Amino acid sequence: MPVMIGVDPNKASHTAAALDEHGQLLGQQRIPATLDGYQALRAWAARWPDRRWAVEGAHGIGRALAQRLVGDDEQILDVPAKLAARVRVLSVGHGRKSDPADAVSVAVAARRVPSVRQVGVEDQATVLHLLTVRRQDLVAARTQTINRLHRLLMDLVPGGAPRNLTAKRAAALLSEVSDLGGGCVPTRHGVWGADLPAADGAGPPGAAAGPVAAGRAAPDGEGGREQRPVSWTDVVSS
Repeated sequence: MPVMIGVDPNKASHTAAALDEHGQLLGQQRIPATLDGYQALRAWAARWPDRRWAVEGAHGIGRALAQRLVGDDEQILDVPAKLAARVRVLSVGHGRKSDPADAVSVAVAARRVPSVRQVGVEDQATVLHLLTVRRQDLVAARTQTINRLHRLLMDLVPGGAPRNLTAKRAAALLSEVSDLGGGCVPTRHGVWGADLPAADGAGPPGAAAGPVAAGRAAPDGEGGREQRPVSWTDVVSS
């Protein structure tokens, strides 16, 4: 009977445990989840020519590792996380969760349960599905960005922006906006008058005595202080 190598995969590292046909622990290895770590894992497992691998979540977090092993002509079994957890709870040690114990539980589950599925090389349909999901994520992110830009342009451009908005059209609209209501400029806190008085309070007759916000009073303590306008780049990125 071949040696069973159970693997508990994680984002940063993988932990492997090798069991013989009697369930005795032959060795353990922890490697980083990198290409160098994978090569070190293969070199460690080479001492057992007759071997099989059991990867927890081979279609989830352990997918990358399982597909690499399958690509190198290794025999891989997919052990569900719930099945490995049951084995861990029923084992000695009061079911304490740790990476070495999880790797042993994965190997034991693959050895004792004959219904675990064997992992095969993913076909072109699976690869195309991954590309489709990625494209959907990109489209959703683009739509969210355009909606946020539309809300901003509704405050800057009368009537807002057209539906088919692109980066070039948005930049052109922003370049056309020279002022808002007689020399006022937008900031993160509202619309502030560009003709504010100087810091000493002097200013042209009839000039605004502070920030001018649509429907809002000036914040306390800022009535006679000159405000620095925020650039259009700051407004778009806010």
